[in-house]
Amino acid sequence: MKSGGFRTNMESNFDPERYGMLFCLECDGNGKLLNDSDDTEICPKCGGFGFIKKEKEPDKKKNNKVILKK
Repeated sequence: MKSGGFRTNMESNFDPERYGMLFCLECDGNGKLLNDSDDTEICPKCGGFGFIKKEKEPDKKKNNKVILKK
């Protein structure tokens, strides 16, 4: 390891599941889109990152009641 505590060898891959993320469905995790004129553009859904946050599912164990006030 170099001085300063920085890693120089990145042997492990990024695990999106560990951080509650998944591959962007719009760009397939590339972060870029190829348009008709063979130009690349940044994916609008993930902002070029290639991953998006998972949507949290509602907790099915709790009784979620909706109260409407009149």
